[in-house]
Order: sequence, then structure tokens, then C-alpha cells
Amino acid sequence: MVVVVAASAATARGIPNADGATEALVSGLWNNKVLWLCLGVGLWQVLQSPSPELGLRGLIAALPALMLSAVGGGIWPWLGLIPSLLLALTAAGSGARAGLLIILLAAGHEIAVSLLGELSGDSLLGVDAFIAGTVTCWFLPDIAVEGSALQRDGGHMLVLVWGCSSLSNLGDALLLFCALVSLYGSASGMGRGRFLGCMMLVVVSTIALNATRLGLMAGSEELYAFLHGSIGAAWFRIATLCATVGLSWVAVRR
Repeated sequence: MVVVVAASAATARGIPNADGATEALVSGLWNNKVLWLCLGVGLWQVLQSPSPELGLRGLIAALPALMLSAVGGGIWPWLGLIPSLLLALTAAGSGARAGLLIILLAAGHEIAVSLLGELSGDSLLGVDAFIAGTVTCWFLPDIAVEGSALQRDGGHMLVLVWGCSSLSNLGDALLLFCALVSLYGSASGMGRGRFLGCMMLVVVSTIALNATRLGLMAGSEELYAFLHGSIGAAWFRIATLCATVGLSWVAVRR
């Protein structure tokens, strides 16, 4: 329940101009589908194992999450959730431990993406622009990289913002990969080498797809309108998720 409260507060408070708490909660769930799916996988694994009796230490560890969920959004509910997760890990069995680690990874992902965006967002966007320019030169040779922007001869320019970064998309993909593998990885005889190899392929495919989309968006105003809109963005999102799901299957298959 503490995980659900903290995640609900963090995602719902990130919805601007929501008309009431219900709309904020629904929009927060819909806009963070991968995150909530991974949290669901983690909670499902936790609930499959017997839980230790809730004691005073557990209640004290839950207070930061509940208090920060009541007064703040953003990374604060996630930060408040860390003590509860760490305490639960010390008493959890092997089955519940995998689920708790997935939830801990989800919280860490949300914290890391937010902090990196604040502290070094421009530098990371510059790296994104460089990768996108390198990929794009194969099919659009007149693209130039200027800081965190892609400039095409003729005047069309694409300025990258944090929502376009590979880091957030990559974090979602790796989190989903780990969550899916955790469902049956331990029972499949999966080797560490195969797991790490598939994880690296998730990294490469996610960055390549994101860079290709950014390069195409820099190609023209028409491509930008299509790929930045709901339909084009959804297709690239689906392609990234399909690649992640496929590689998670490869990682655990016998």
C-alpha cells in the first residue's frame, strides 16, 4: 500500500491542470504505463511470498513515504519510499526480494532521471544530439549538430528538450526488461552472459530508435508534426517496447 500511495502521488502530481484528483490519478497512470506495469510486476512477486508481521520499525520506515506523498510530488515520494523498500529487503524471502528490487529500480530510475535532468540535462542532450546526427547522416547528409540542436540546410532546426532524451526512454526500456526477466528468469537456467548481452542490445536498440526518430523529426516540418504527434510517436514507442519484450524473451528462453 505504501508503494501504491507513493507512486500515485508522484505520477498524479506530475499532471498539470488536472481537473480533480481522479483525472490526475488516471492521467498519471496512463502517462506512465511502463512504470506502473513494472511496479505491478514487482508487487505481484512480493504478494506471492508470505509477508513478515508489520511492526514498529516498518511503520517508522513508512512515514517518510506517506508524509512526502501528502505534501509533495516529483521525486519526493520516491525518495520517501526508499527506507521502506530497504527494510523490506532485509526480511524478504527470495521470491519477494526480486519484486522489491524491481520496485527499488523503478524508484531509482525516477529519481535519477529527474536529478540528471536538473544537474546535467544540457550536456546529456548534447550527447543525444550528437548520436542523432551521426545516425541521421546516413539518410540526411545535410544535418549539422549545434549543441543540443539538429540544424538542416534550408533553415529547419530541431531543438532537443529533456522529454526527447534517450536517457528517459532507455531507463523505461531497461526497467521493463528487468521486470519481465524477473518473472521467470531464475527458473529458466538463464546465464549471466546472455542476460548482459540482451541488456546491451536493449540499450543499443533503444538509443538507435530514439536517434532515428530525432533525425527524422529534424528532416522537415511535416515529419516533425507527424513523429512528434500521437500517431508517429506511438509507433516508435511500440517499436521500442516490442524490441525490449523480444529481447527479454531471448534472455530467458531455454
